[in-house]
Amino acid sequence: MLDLFSSYLRVELHYLQRGQYSLTDYLNERGEFMGTIREDWWADYLTLPVMVRFIADVRPAHLFLTAGPRMDVLLAYWQSTTWGPILRRSYFQPVNVGANWGVGAIIPLKAVAIIPEVRMSHTFNNAYRTRSTVLHPSALEVVVGLRF
Repeated sequence: MLDLFSSYLRVELHYLQRGQYSLTDYLNERGEFMGTIREDWWADYLTLPVMVRFIADVRPAHLFLTAGPRMDVLLAYWQSTTWGPILRRSYFQPVNVGANWGVGAIIPLKAVAIIPEVRMSHTFNNAYRTRSTVLHPSALEVVVGLRF
């Protein structure tokens, strides 16, 4: 039975690192396999999610749904490849806009509450764009918090 239903606004500040790697087979002019090339790139962001948390007081835990907008500010990026530097800052948007939504629980213990949460995060704009590649990052996030 639900004893209480409430909501509140929650603002967080995160450091986030996104990245990917790709493997490409390198063939010579005769089509013979010469090796595999690995390329890695990572981008660092400062992320500001603003979410509304809807809480249902279901004893012994408090279940919640959370949703809201998110803004990511690009701090830095780097890559590792056998071809040398090919990333340009102009490929990355300096600011990305997206949304988060998720579910979780507040589990009170004697001196602390454990707060496990699963969130889906999606970026609306082109976070990364070249002539051949466009990325709209999405992520499944697992967050565990403590409340004293």
